[in-house]
Amino acid sequence: MIDLEDIETEIQKPENDRNPKKLKQRLMAVLAAAGVAAGGISQVTDFASKAIDLSNKLGIELQLPGSP
Repeated sequence: MIDLEDIETEIQKPENDRNPKKLKQRLMAVLAAAGVAAGGISQVTDFASKAIDLSNKLGIELQLPGSP
């Protein structure tokens, strides 16, 4: 939950005050957690897709865990 709150706090800042490195780290942690929690494949896929979509909207390139 802390990662999500950190992401929300960072997103609410004006764009020029955001810390892209911090956002990327938090989003990667969220993606990793989704992979570990894989309770339902469709839920994990949806969650990961939303995290990636959010990173794209913020201009942050993410690689899926396990991707080269």
